[in-house]
Amino acid sequence: MEIGKLLEKKLSRDAFVFGLERAIWLKLMSGKEPYKIKDDTYLMTRALLNSVKRAYEQGISPAYKKKLSELLLGKILFRGFKSKIPHKKTYGIEPPSFVTISPTNSCNLKCVGCYAASPCAEKHFEHLDYDVFCKIIEQNKTHFGSHFVVISGGEPLLYRGKNGKTLSDILQEHNDVFFLMYTNGTLINKEVAKKFAKLGNITPAISVEGFKEETDWRRGKGAYKKILQAMENLREAKVPFGISITPTSRNIETLFSKEFIDFWFEKQGALFAWSFQYLPQGRNPDMHLIPTPEQRFKSYFETWKFVRKGYMIADFWNCGTVTRGCMAAGKPRGGYFHILWNGDIELCVFAKIKDKNPTLNNVYNLFNSGKSIVDA
Repeated sequence: MEIGKLLEKKLSRDAFVFGLERAIWLKLMSGKEPYKIKDDTYLMTRALLNSVKRAYEQGISPAYKKKLSELLLGKILFRGFKSKIPHKKTYGIEPPSFVTISPTNSCNLKCVGCYAASPCAEKHFEHLDYDVFCKIIEQNKTHFGSHFVVISGGEPLLYRGKNGKTLSDILQEHNDVFFLMYTNGTLINKEVAKKFAKLGNITPAISVEGFKEETDWRRGKGAYKKILQAMENLREAKVPFGISITPTSRNIETLFSKEFIDFWFEKQGALFAWSFQYLPQGRNPDMHLIPTPEQRFKSYFETWKFVRKGYMIADFWNCGTVTRGCMAAGKPRGGYFHILWNGDIELCVFAKIKDKNPTLNNVYNLFNSGKSIVDA
């Protein structure tokens, strides 16, 4: 029976997910890695599968039902390993799991301490060439065997190619890829939500800083209200979404509280949370916003407490066991690299480091020299 049909009804969905969880557990436990790594990987995978169950229970559009089963569970989770075999045979190592693309530095907000330092004025706008954007996605599939791409920014919904094409055109043209988009959420109106619902291959991760006080302090007055409206639009259109959080010394206690999880997951319907601890870089770095060692230590236990309860909360520091350490520089098994709006290729979104060779450190130069992203 097709995965999509198994997920339709609660009884078969629960049985399918239970069987899959057990198979993953047995597979992990048969390996030689330390128990902690195996157990954490299982817990996070179980939380991910729980998010898929919750998406069906909350209601998602027909297009999302099709794409979640075909892409997320089918090509990415189930067949993801087999798709990497050709690369491993050729190069001796597994390829990166995905590519993160920031196609524009344009943004309509001016958040305190933004790591990307995205400008608000139009005269500073830069956009990745549409054809190059498409070529990166295609090569991520053909060379890395990956059908998953992360979109960041700037604000991705402000992307405009020279031909006038937008992110919606990218989604439509690459409908065999599932996209995770980091967004401030303020531009997700009813029309945008309906487009996503029709396409079914993107899930927004909307940035929140806590509740109204924390969010409006960092993102500007009125941002919190617009975020709630965006989530209402997504729920109405039956689009699955999550949140993105940046723990700082000011808000970390709030972000890992039961009240926070209840509000955003249970009341607003978020299916996942990505957590990036504040780094003093980008716009006006503030050392005082760095979480203290005591706060970070406590957040580790709070993060895993909620993961054990079935909430998918992935912290790039506290959940390093799942990715077997740092993900930067296209590390085999779980790694990635970052491509900017000007074509620069970086080790990581948060590590502004690139190769000293100009042919290899920029995707325009790379493609113009007849090379591919494998050579980066």
